[in-house]
Amino acid sequence: FFSLQHTNPSRIDFYRARVVDGLGNIVHERLFAAEATEGAEPQLREPNALGNFTPATAPSEIPPGLRDVEVEPWLHANALQLFLEEVRAERIQELDRVAAHIELSLTELIQRADEEIGRAAAEVEQGAQGAEGRQAQAEARQAELIARRERRRKELEQQRSLTLQGVEKLASA
Repeated sequence: FFSLQHTNPSRIDFYRARVVDGLGNIVHERLFAAEATEGAEPQLREPNALGNFTPATAPSEIPPGLRDVEVEPWLHANALQLFLEEVRAERIQELDRVAAHIELSLTELIQRADEEIGRAAAEVEQGAQGAEGRQAQAEARQAELIARRERRRKELEQQRSLTLQGVEKLASA
């Protein structure tokens, strides 16, 4: 490619990176472009940088200095870690809202099941017909809700654990 913005040969490497939560779900995925120029530190470019170039005939050989420049460690330190922290900040806020809702709603449902157990226990003491069955159902429902709340707490904790995965070089220009 020809470029009016460059005086020396450069190489732009395109990478894809994913942020994955502890459950294995892809939370966010982004495309990165890193430019390497011989004798200079790599620079982050917009992924649409190729739109600024004009196609040219392929060179007979790539300048040796460009082949030796390794961009990925620089990209990890200067772009990918920032990407991970940005996604983590957004995700933590979302998960805090979800956790508050889960605690509120499931705690209220557990409280209602507890009240139903109390009413059924009072009916059992009075000898009402079918009260033991209602009490057993209410206790089973309460146990299910408590287990569900604990399961959701564990899932939310796993969803808070974010890692950078799937960093792969897609192409170079």
